[in-house]
Order: sequence, then C-alpha cells, then structure tokens
Amino acid sequence: MLFSNAPALYCRLYKVKGKNPETGRQKTAEVVAASNEKEKDFAIRSGLLSPFEVSPGEREITEGQREAAKKYKVKFPKDASLADASLLLSRRIDQKGPSGPVPKKAILFAVQNGVFIPKYANAAEAEEILIDSLPKLKAEIKKLFK
Repeated sequence: MLFSNAPALYCRLYKVKGKNPETGRQKTAEVVAASNEKEKDFAIRSGLLSPFEVSPGEREITEGQREAAKKYKVKFPKDASLADASLLLSRRIDQKGPSGPVPKKAILFAVQNGVFIPKYANAAEAEEILIDSLPKLKAEIKKLFK
C-alpha cells in the first residue's frame, strides 16, 4: 500500500492576503498551518494586517502526474495535492519500503518553522523534508523522529 488514511494532524498551506505593515500596500504571503489551526491564528502569523483574505495554497495534481500514476499503478487519495502526488509517485518508482506516520511533534515543529510537509508524507519523507529545509537544525530534527 502506498499511502494510509489521512493523519489526524497534518500541515496545510495557505495564501494569506492582507496589508503589508511597512508599505500599507496589499501583499500575499504563504503560511504553513496545522490542520486544526484556526484561520485567524495563522493569518495573524503571516505578519500582515487585517482584513485578511485566505485561500488554499496547495497546488493541484498535474495531468503529467495523473498519467504517471496510471503507468505506475498508483492511486491518489481524493484530497491529495501536487506535493502528495510527487511523494507517492517517488515512493513507488524508488520502491521505498514502508515508514511510519509523521509524529505529531514533527508536524508542530514544521508549522513553527514554516516548513510544509505534505499530508500523505511518511516519517522518513517528513524527516528528509525538514532536514533539507532546516539543515542547521538536523540534530534537533533527528530527535523528533526517535
């Protein structure tokens, strides 16, 4: 099996539009949020001023990914994003063995540090994403997955 059910807690990516406090002009920022986080909380964390316009920031699966999924016999979950599709295809093509779910503390660490981990990433993939994004924190990241 290439993916499991969606985890209880996962990262979401949003586009938050608001007023830039330095220029007073409209600006859009990408914000990583926990799936259980309230819109108001992550909108404020964007550093922009209200009123806010919030929209999903995750990109949809491409036609190329859908074609590759047919070729490699990969089924995508209905709510999978472009990033999820990439991971699921890589997992099949590279014949990676199973890995456990992403620990809750790793998801919270990712959100705190503005790193997006796709919803259907497993623990090994999440660890790699975090280390690639925050190489100076490698030792701390490794502890999250023990």
